Amino acid sequence: MSLKLQIELIRFDAKMDYLPYSARVEILSASPSKEGLVELYHHIKAKIPDFGFEERVPYCKINGRVVYKNVTITEIVEGFGSSITLEPIAPKWALKDLIIDKNPYVKALFAVDEILDLSEEDLDYYRAMLPFRFASSLALSDEEYLGEAFFLFVAEMARRYPKESTRLLALLSDPQKGVMKAIPLRARLFPLDDWFDVEIETLQRKILQGYPHQESRWKNLRESVVKSFGAGGKR
Repeated sequence: MSLKLQIELIRFDAKMDYLPYSARVEILSASPSKEGLVELYHHIKAKIPDFGFEERVPYCKINGRVVYKNVTITEIVEGFGSSITLEPIAPKWALKDLIIDKNPYVKALFAVDEILDLSEEDLDYYRAMLPFRFASSLALSDEEYLGEAFFLFVAEMARRYPKESTRLLALLSDPQKGVMKAIPLRARLFPLDDWFDVEIETLQRKILQGYPHQESRWKNLRESVVKSFGAGGKR
């Protein structure tokens, strides 16, 4: 069964444009249950030849939600309907349509690189976390904030390299840019998945318990919360 998709495409070329602008395009997919984001982009490119995207990094925003995996066109229509707005995951860092400047994301990796000799598999995992770097409004507005993608990556590296877990998790404890400022992502993502928020909450609990350096500022905060609300979290 074929599907039509009406798309409002938010476009921008950093070399030519002062502000983003929109272009409307209609695509027809003959195999929507088999075609994913990359195929969708090729449909668009057939109508707009200078449309910019990266096949290795196909992530985007649809109707304001970050699409973090290569979902099918059928799933897009089921989740958003047959009329969508398509834009880059980080409009502020857009270079050409869906292609973004990844330097802000790569920069955070340097701190981990000083602790671990990262393998190509580790780097692939970091690349896969890219869409979560731009999922929250804080990550988009505060360039110093390490971001949920970095937190998720460090949590995974701590599991892969348990001997270095203390040093790794210490990277997340900064009150200004660390994991305690993280916010829930579920409502900002497509498809919906609680795993990311559970992982972030687990990291926050560790920090509040004083791990990894028994930091008094977080232990004191935890004790204050427990005193105010009780161990069950209710007054």
